Amino acid sequence: MNKSGMHQHQARNAGIDALRLFSMYMIVLVHVLGWGGVMRTASGAGRIACGILEVFVYCSVNCFAMISGYVAYTETEKPYKYWNAHTNGQFVRVVAEDAVADMAVHDEIFYQLALTEELTLDAAEEEYLANEISDFCSDVSEEQLAELGITQEDVVLAMCKIAL
Repeated sequence: MNKSGMHQHQARNAGIDALRLFSMYMIVLVHVLGWGGVMRTASGAGRIACGILEVFVYCSVNCFAMISGYVAYTETEKPYKYWNAHTNGQFVRVVAEDAVADMAVHDEIFYQLALTEELTLDAAEEEYLANEISDFCSDVSEEQLAELGITQEDVVLAMCKIAL
């Protein structure tokens, strides 16, 4: 606290802010590559270049999360205040849980609609899904799955539902 009783804030670290901004850009890029369809439509050297770029871009998600946690922790007087923060009168944790539940319901509705309309994935989409499943399954350990109380088959089924 300073003499006037006001809390002094530390100066922001420009390097950390720049890395955080760069990570945000990379996260947008990973979405464009994957869900934007660039990886599905690229071929030859372009597909290889996209694959290499995607490998480097994936780490930006972890980088952004770590920086955000660091900034949130260091910029609040008492870190527990951040984690128990309110948004529109609700804890941030509760809002996040509600968002996940809403997304799950949304995905299930669209999956059931796709089944009703007898939609299927084309060959390129099937190949892309198989690669995504393989990538995910190689990144997660049996211990992590056990901690979550799910199996690899549960993950594959969920990914197939989401893809459809």
